[in-house]
Amino acid sequence: MADRIGQRFGEYRLIRFLGKGSFGDVYLGEHLHDNTLAAIKVLQARLTNEDLKEFINEASTTFRLKHLHIVQLLDFGVGAGDALFLIMAYAPNGTARQRYPKGTCLPLDTVVSYVNQVAEALQYAHDRKLIHRDVKPENILLGLNNELLLSDFGIAIVTHSSRSLGTQNNAGTIIYMAPEQIRGRPRPASDQYALGIIAYEWLCGARPFNGTATEIAMQHLLEPPPSLCEKVPTISSGVEQVVMTALAKNPQQRFASVQAFACALTIASQQSNQQKPSLPSLAIPEILQGQALAVSDQKDALPVQSALLQPLARRPLWAAFLLILLLLLIFGGINFALPGTLDHLGNIVFAIPPAAVVTVVPASSDVINTYTIYGITSTPDVTQRQVQARLLTSSTSPRSKTVLTTATRTAGTRATGTLTFYNSEFKDQQVNAGTDFVLANGVHIITDRDVNIPKATGIPPNIHTGVASASAHAGSIGPVGNIAALTINHACCSADSSIFARNLIAFTGGQNPQQGGPFVQQSDIDSAAKSLEDTLIQVAQQSLQAQIHPNEYFVNPPQCTSVVTADHQVGDTANNVTIAVKVICSGEVYDKQVAQTIAASLLRQQAAKNPGPGYVLVGSLVTAILQVTVTDAQKGTLSLLVKAEGIWVFRFDDTQKQALAKLVAGKSRVDAQSLLLKHLGVASADIMIRSGEENTLTTDPYRISIVVQNVPGLPGTRPRSPTVLSFTSTSSVGKRSMSTTS
Repeated sequence: MADRIGQRFGEYRLIRFLGKGSFGDVYLGEHLHDNTLAAIKVLQARLTNEDLKEFINEASTTFRLKHLHIVQLLDFGVGAGDALFLIMAYAPNGTARQRYPKGTCLPLDTVVSYVNQVAEALQYAHDRKLIHRDVKPENILLGLNNELLLSDFGIAIVTHSSRSLGTQNNAGTIIYMAPEQIRGRPRPASDQYALGIIAYEWLCGARPFNGTATEIAMQHLLEPPPSLCEKVPTISSGVEQVVMTALAKNPQQRFASVQAFACALTIASQQSNQQKPSLPSLAIPEILQGQALAVSDQKDALPVQSALLQPLARRPLWAAFLLILLLLLIFGGINFALPGTLDHLGNIVFAIPPAAVVTVVPASSDVINTYTIYGITSTPDVTQRQVQARLLTSSTSPRSKTVLTTATRTAGTRATGTLTFYNSEFKDQQVNAGTDFVLANGVHIITDRDVNIPKATGIPPNIHTGVASASAHAGSIGPVGNIAALTINHACCSADSSIFARNLIAFTGGQNPQQGGPFVQQSDIDSAAKSLEDTLIQVAQQSLQAQIHPNEYFVNPPQCTSVVTADHQVGDTANNVTIAVKVICSGEVYDKQVAQTIAASLLRQQAAKNPGPGYVLVGSLVTAILQVTVTDAQKGTLSLLVKAEGIWVFRFDDTQKQALAKLVAGKSRVDAQSLLLKHLGVASADIMIRSGEENTLTTDPYRISIVVQNVPGLPGTRPRSPTVLSFTSTSSVGKRSMSTTS
């Protein structure tokens, strides 16, 4: 495993290794600017260009999944070392596998709750043509409030793509893999199968199939799961039947959807827990809402009615007689007042299953727009899209400090440099230490040591001279010895001029003696100012922050300037120097909450026109400040780009549901489907007719249950990020810059 701690992926820096996932390593990442945490999965795969395009397409689709029980994908891309990465919301409570290790049995109510949460997430993905393909406890996380969050959609495939439908990539975990997925033909029902395996494991503490990978695959394909009731006698046959239906080898024999599986498990668990024979136990909300079982034929249906009437059979005869008499009196009065309703009420009280269940997906619209909001320093008018902006300034009182100077005057120095010698003779030659070169202005340049120059090599005319260098110094103190490069550039040191000398670079360092005692250096002023600034910066920041109202944000990081003065200039002769420092911070703020409220109001007005009446907002209306621009620095006017987005869904009330039931009553499945799709507010519809009436719906609309599927909205907004202050220091004797974060 590569050590990636400290590396940057997107806007996050990896700070801790969390664990190893199915397809990569998972790290805890910290946002570079607002310090929020996220989980970063660095994938191990190395993709071709074509596969990379598919990864980007699928990640883009996953990026749009926004659901209460799905871990939000925040970003994705290619990071250091061409590693693919996914950035996801961080769930601090770990995975379901960590919370419930292998062998753990969970209460039935807990399993039902968990299955419903995961099923909601899967149904949401399936409705958007996505298959998860790796549903397992390790990919189910626990959120802040211990709600379940489905993660790792990184291997999901787009089911409406012909390439995906025919893929041979059966990515997933064999323990939870459906038979058709093992054969390389995954479909939404494969996720239902995996969830059924998880439910089985949670209910009895053991998986239905065990062994090697090959053995488990063969068991998935050929062997039925062991009986749950035999493993846990307290589990009812109804609950077992629901789980076994989800684990059918043929995907078409499973429930029509993963949501139907969860609904069936809920009904079965309620029947299992229903021991009191009181009248309220006769009503089943799921039946009234049309959440019926989707099974292949009548014999697979749960005995809902018989299970409910059994408690009555155990009551004494006189109690049953009194109960029937009471019901006749009640229903007789109701039927007299409202003729034609007795049959409908009878269906409810005696829990007669509906003859047909029509599941409607309501039409929805993702309404999104970006608005320009204006910030002004005068009184704002919200009807003109204006918000309050303010210019803030904070200044500290000057503080002074006296320090001793740290330097004294120095004696004069000689210039120094290097002489380079070239030997054109085919023998070694030497230049002695102390060799004196007298320049035209009378300055002496003297070598510091002996120089042995190697002989020349080669054959005329291609001769390579020997080269050697030695340090040298000026004979006189002072800048007169600071000679320019190639001031010395002539033959020397031999009678036949076979040695040539050059100073290739200038001689430097020659300085006249300086008279006097201690003097002021820039470092004396800087060190004294720094010791005061550390305290004054905090004071100025606190003063500026105290002026900010709860709903205000800075337009740009505030600028803090340090003004430094001294009673001596650099170079002055002095035993000490006194400096004074004050810090001034300034910045502009604007009312972010009002800006977002205005944008949200404008989006609601837009949604009232399109999609129009009958649609309601579901989930959160999310707003975000995209950009803030200063349009006039002197007046402090601003231009804000604010994005607003929300999901509007058509709302069906009870009257409209009843109208839909009457619309399709007595119609064939095809005609009913056509009528529903033409009806206002219906995006899609699924019709399930009880066995024996497979082609035509009942003529009794009260025996047709209309189920309106929930369409999730957007999650809420992110918390406020911390304020970042930048700091710049200026003084009468120099400039420095630094930064700090509050």
